[in-house]
Amino acid sequence: LRDRDGFAVISYAFASALFIGLFGKALNYFAKYELGEETLVSIGLTSMMIGQIVGALAFGRVSERLEKAQAVQIAGLCLVPAAALFYLVGSISPMGFALSSALIGLGAGGVFTLIWSLAPDMVDKVEAESGQRSEAAFFGLVIVTMKMAIGFSAFLFGTSLDAIGFVANTDQSESTLHALRLFMVTGPALGGLVTVLALSRYRLTHARHAAHLEQLAQHRRVQP
Repeated sequence: LRDRDGFAVISYAFASALFIGLFGKALNYFAKYELGEETLVSIGLTSMMIGQIVGALAFGRVSERLEKAQAVQIAGLCLVPAAALFYLVGSISPMGFALSSALIGLGAGGVFTLIWSLAPDMVDKVEAESGQRSEAAFFGLVIVTMKMAIGFSAFLFGTSLDAIGFVANTDQSESTLHALRLFMVTGPALGGLVTVLALSRYRLTHARHAAHLEQLAQHRRVQP
């Protein structure tokens, strides 16, 4: 964690798991109480999953042409207009609900997938600089960090439902429904922006990673 790039990756992993996941947790409530049709949650989740698959593939290609951190930041920024679109049209029709859910999935797919592209680069960097390959330790730290964030996310979601006056299995007030919609889009938008901010200090470029790999290769060649 003393390494700036490592801290950026850990911060990005925590923020994405904490905030972006709030949208998926709220989908069922939104479909049941805002749209009035609980079965529509399957449409929202399917659309989001399709968006994530497309986003993972698309931003994976972007990370080959640009720096990996830049690809993540673009994916994070995509979450902001996607969340705004969901707020505006998500409750108008099933088509608007599905489309805006898919667009949020698109950005989320890039953000979540590229964590596992940056983490191995960090392992190589640490080995090149210290001589120790802490692969298990760093990947374990990323996973534990994300699991902690998911736990905090669940707590935050439950606390927020109480705060907006939500009561299960009853008709919700207009103010409660509006607060629910605002809350669920704030999550991915905030997660995207915090991800952009966290990676603004990340300096491990393709060129620097290639230099680390060359350094490691030379070290292995001279070893008896």
